[in-house]
Amino acid sequence: MRITLALIGILLSQLSLAQTIIKTPIPEWVDIRDTLLESQVNTYDVQDGYYYLNYDQCTHHASETFFIRSKAKILNTAGVDNLSQINISIDTSYQTIEFHSLIIDRNGKKIDRTQDVEFKLINDEMAMKENVFSGVMLANTILVDIRKGDIVEVAYSTIGVNPLYKDQLHQLYYLQGFNHVDHMSFRFIAPRGLDFDSRILVTDHLDIAKYSTEADTIIDIHGYHIEPAYLEESMSFSADPFNLIELSSHATWASVVTWAESLFVKGDYAEVDSIFEEVTTGKKTLLEKATSILDHVQNTIRYTSVNGGIGSLKATPSGEVIRRNYGDCKDKSLLLYQLLDKLTFDDVSLVLVNSSYGKSLNKHLPGTALFDHVIVRCQKGKETYWVDPSLYLQGGSFEDRHSYDYGYGLVINEQTQQLTRMDITTDVSRTEVYETFDLSNVNGDGTLQVVSKFKGKNADYFRNLFDQYSPKDLAESFKEAYSTIFLNVKSESSLSIEDDYENNVLTMKESYILVEPWKKNEEKGIEVYMISFEPMNLYNYVQPISCDSILYPIDVDKNVTYLQKTSMKLPKDALYKLNNFETENAIYSFNKSQTIQSLKATEIVYDIMYHKDQILPEDYDAYCRDMNDDCRNLLMNLVWFKQ
Repeated sequence: MRITLALIGILLSQLSLAQTIIKTPIPEWVDIRDTLLESQVNTYDVQDGYYYLNYDQCTHHASETFFIRSKAKILNTAGVDNLSQINISIDTSYQTIEFHSLIIDRNGKKIDRTQDVEFKLINDEMAMKENVFSGVMLANTILVDIRKGDIVEVAYSTIGVNPLYKDQLHQLYYLQGFNHVDHMSFRFIAPRGLDFDSRILVTDHLDIAKYSTEADTIIDIHGYHIEPAYLEESMSFSADPFNLIELSSHATWASVVTWAESLFVKGDYAEVDSIFEEVTTGKKTLLEKATSILDHVQNTIRYTSVNGGIGSLKATPSGEVIRRNYGDCKDKSLLLYQLLDKLTFDDVSLVLVNSSYGKSLNKHLPGTALFDHVIVRCQKGKETYWVDPSLYLQGGSFEDRHSYDYGYGLVINEQTQQLTRMDITTDVSRTEVYETFDLSNVNGDGTLQVVSKFKGKNADYFRNLFDQYSPKDLAESFKEAYSTIFLNVKSESSLSIEDDYENNVLTMKESYILVEPWKKNEEKGIEVYMISFEPMNLYNYVQPISCDSILYPIDVDKNVTYLQKTSMKLPKDALYKLNNFETENAIYSFNKSQTIQSLKATEIVYDIMYHKDQILPEDYDAYCRDMNDDCRNLLMNLVWFKQ
């Protein structure tokens, strides 16, 4: 009998699914207690059309089993849509799923549909579009006959941890989500011989118990009528808005460093030596060589992440990265580290960081699961350089190619005892915009010439834009900013781009025709022409905001400065009001100054600079008040009366 390749593929897929997902009873060590309390949910505040009667998390550390049970009440059509499928995320290289039950409670009648559930494994297609290929899959099933008013109860376990996390513990468990929970329970069971610390952060009253049996140490937490976490718009990633518990078996950060060292194995010296000679030949100084090395790793070694299983943590040997010419952050950082370590820096080290909540890493227990990114630190004398090989098309020399300031990092070397504050203060991302308007003809068209100079990371940002999108498409988006003031704007010439890569300055030139910008009104036989002008580009930095008080900090970029000079050629005797001001608060300074150059010309200078990287709740009222006042003072009305 002939078996086609397609049939073999189907059989292997079914075999893999059968090995990954099995149906079993709920484990005996799981503690489930259905709430008998009357719900206090405010349905007006319910998101996604459902809330939880019960939500249970149980972890059995020795067997690497993580149990979840949710019991959700559907309130409306949105809830039907959201609860009509089950998605369980796993890494198939080391995890399996035990599915325990699916029970539908409809008008008090319980319908057991456990045996009807059939899963399919699907890829994370969005991640693949970002050149990230992981072993993480979604076990998905679409449920049938789910209705408004149903109570949907789902229970399952995932079994297995990344092999590189074995024999240790570091977990963050969230005890609160985005939906109301009548009864939340959490149970953690570990062998008595496992020493670990705990950090519990709660805003609600929770019943917390820690006790031991002959074999285990157990933590039990119960909470009732848990409201959804309160999230503020623009709140800092470093904020902690959730109830959570953190568990770690690492007593010190030095212990985490010892673990991390095993993830970055040096080797492939012949290939590294060959690349080193290739990219440094002809370069004389330390920084010239370092710049050439960083340029090669950033721009020649493309970013692609293939990170299933231990590959999600362990770096690929540098020789393999060189041969295939791609790698992810840890692969590129290890290669960069090995290349820079051949120079005369006093120290070169790999650094683990967190790209989201790095500014609050110092609040956490020492642990291995806190990091999602790797960069490199170099030191020479009093100078410290933080560089990121995953960035692309960074201009300037080595000392100017700063990493983003991630807050705290864990430097991987034998001297490390604590986290290190990055505190990058020399990176200034400056934008300068020079606008020249000719609005002298009240009965005809005007013109606008714009020269924009982007420096530092602003230059990097626009360089990446022009590398990914056509100048024509970008030119249309830039023109839209002026079209909100002058309704009919035409491009007079193509967008011009000059890139001084060595000094990291990107210059963009725009040229527009403003079709009949003056609007004519006539009252009592007097012809009046008007223009309402706003500096639209400035609204990237200054914009109206709500002044409701905040509970959490807001992140801002303290290294951004913006300067705009707007020159206007006007008809003789045009009228306008001078409105100069200076604003200075804890967060930013902003100066607007306007000068009359002649009866036919004026110039306005806008200059803004941020001082801090976060807006704290206690500073927000003053910041918000100043910001809105500044915005109100940006509008300028130009008036001309026909004589």
